[in-house]
Amino acid sequence: MLSKNLNSRLLVALVLCLGASGAASANTSVIIGNPSSWRLQMYNGPAVYYTGSPCVSGSIVMDPADTTDRGKAFYATVLAAKASNLKVLIEYEVVGSSCYFRSFGVDAVQ
Repeated sequence: MLSKNLNSRLLVALVLCLGASGAASANTSVIIGNPSSWRLQMYNGPAVYYTGSPCVSGSIVMDPADTTDRGKAFYATVLAAKASNLKVLIEYEVVGSSCYFRSFGVDAVQ
């Protein structure tokens, strides 16, 4: 049990070190939530739904200008947080009818 918990925490730390942060603009909003109730899907990039964002179905998606590696880091961050029962922090920007994540990470507060 201790080994599984330690492995989960190491995975979370690794994901954060691999570029889970990004520059946030002045027009961002923040969601800190437990991703256990979010739908995590991969289309042309990662997307989460039912987050509470003002976009359709509470969606937050990857900006088409983002890199594939950054999308993979976002997906891994949310997946690791789901597996570890940790909260995720997402800074996002509303552009038209879409919410794009700008910065993300695992929140230390339970």
